[in-house]
Amino acid sequence: MADPVLYDAVTLRHFSSISRLDLLELCHGYRSEPRWVAAVRNEISVADRSGFRECRSILDTTWLGEPLDPEEDDLGQIARLQIALGNAGFEEEDAAEKLKHRGEAESIQQALKYGYFFVTDDNDAHSVASFRLGGSRVLDTVDLLRLAVANSDLTPPEAVETAHRIQGLGRSLRRQYERLLTVRDF
Repeated sequence: MADPVLYDAVTLRHFSSISRLDLLELCHGYRSEPRWVAAVRNEISVADRSGFRECRSILDTTWLGEPLDPEEDDLGQIARLQIALGNAGFEEEDAAEKLKHRGEAESIQQALKYGYFFVTDDNDAHSVASFRLGGSRVLDTVDLLRLAVANSDLTPPEAVETAHRIQGLGRSLRRQYERLLTVRDF
C-alpha cells in the first residue's frame, strides 16, 4: 500500500461543505491508514458542537479511520511546530491558546516521523510543512482536484466548478489561488 495521507481540518471542511468528501476517498481511500490525527478530529468535533454543519459528515465518515495519537516523545516537537505556526501565546495558561495550530502541528510531526503526506489549505502550515517534509509530500485542495482530474474522477470544468463552490461559501484556498481558477489550472 502507498504511504498514508494526513488531512488537516480546513481541507476536510472544504470538501465536506460542498458534500464532496467522496473525492478525497477516491484520491486516497486506497492508501493505508491513518488519514487524520487526533487533534484534527478534536478540532472537527469542537466545530461540530459549535454548529458548523459540515463537520458532522466528516465525523460520520468511516473511511478516515481511527485518528493517529501522538506519542509522549512527540509532544515537544509538536509544541515547537505550534510556535512556528504562529502560536506566540503558547506559554500562556489559556487552554484555547495551547490548542491553537495543534492539528497542523500534530499532522506535520506525524508526517515527518513516519514519512506520510500532508494535505492542508492553511498557508502557514503548508509553508512550514513544505520546508520540513519537502514540497512533494504536501498537497492542497487544488492539488487534490488535479489528482481527481488525472484519475478521471472529475473533468477540468468540474474541478473548476468544485473549487468555485468551495470559494463561494467563503472558504479560502491557499493565497496563490485567490484568483479565479480556470480549466487551464487543471
